Amino acid sequence: MISRRGILTVISGLATITAIAADIRETRAGIDSQFSDLRCSNPNLVESPPSDPRSRPLVRAAAPGARAPRSRVRAQEQSIQGKANSRTGSDKAQKTRTHVTPAPSAEAPAPPPAPAAEAAGATPPPPSACQARLTPDIALAHGLPSITGPGSCNAEDVVRLEAVVLEDGEHVALAPAATLRCPMAEAVARWIRENVAPAAATTLGSPARTIATAGSYECRERDRVPGAKLSEHSRANALDLRGLILADGTKVDLTDKAASKEFREVIRQSACNTFRTVLGPGSDDWHANNIHLDLIERKGNYRICQWDVLALPEVGSTQSPERPHGPEIAK
Repeated sequence: MISRRGILTVISGLATITAIAADIRETRAGIDSQFSDLRCSNPNLVESPPSDPRSRPLVRAAAPGARAPRSRVRAQEQSIQGKANSRTGSDKAQKTRTHVTPAPSAEAPAPPPAPAAEAAGATPPPPSACQARLTPDIALAHGLPSITGPGSCNAEDVVRLEAVVLEDGEHVALAPAATLRCPMAEAVARWIRENVAPAAATTLGSPARTIATAGSYECRERDRVPGAKLSEHSRANALDLRGLILADGTKVDLTDKAASKEFREVIRQSACNTFRTVLGPGSDDWHANNIHLDLIERKGNYRICQWDVLALPEVGSTQSPERPHGPEIAK
């Protein structure tokens, strides 16, 4: 027969074992929760606790009447929690220290270095004999590089004629400046100096200060007709004029019927004596409002002078103004 005291001892031991088992389950649940949290935050760093029962720490039952080994269980729990916290802190530190260097952005390539000296254009050739004659006391002309255009639009000995200097030192500007072969520029300068300026001062009562130009070098066909022969403009050998402006501000249109007929007659005659081609009103529709001058070379040195100096009808007259009958072709 088991004594009553022995039965009580056994019952007390079983109660102690049951309490220890409950503590172990509670500790295990807490540890599993911590491992689950660590696995979610860093699945590669924390591994799940072993599921094999053989790998779990063994807990021996206390002898009957012995005190429950709670200190040992707590120590194991603190050890496991310490390791888990250590890993968690290490993981946070690793996350803090981790610095993702962004990929270098694609930058636009640096522009190539500018050349040491940027040329504004080809270097003009040395001054020709013609350019040497266009001294500053005769004209303001600047040498330009030879023109090499498409097809036969070429020209050598080219200058930019900006103004003509009169004998009294006053300037007559060309607006806009003309790009011409030097022989053509020289002819224009001398014509303005010797004929246009004196006629303006004498006939119109005020010196000329500006010549209004309508065109100089331009690579194109005659009268801009496709397939036609090249114009002398394409060789920088022609100049178109509209009129002139006097020192007192008066504007004189060379094709205006209301302008001084006497002045226009002098200009026409002097132009036909200087240039090989003179075209104006009466020659064709393309020159109804401008005067064309050029130095084209023809056989026999023929000159074409087609400029009708028209005038307004006299008051009370019903007749159309008489057209001049001067020679159209002069040798």
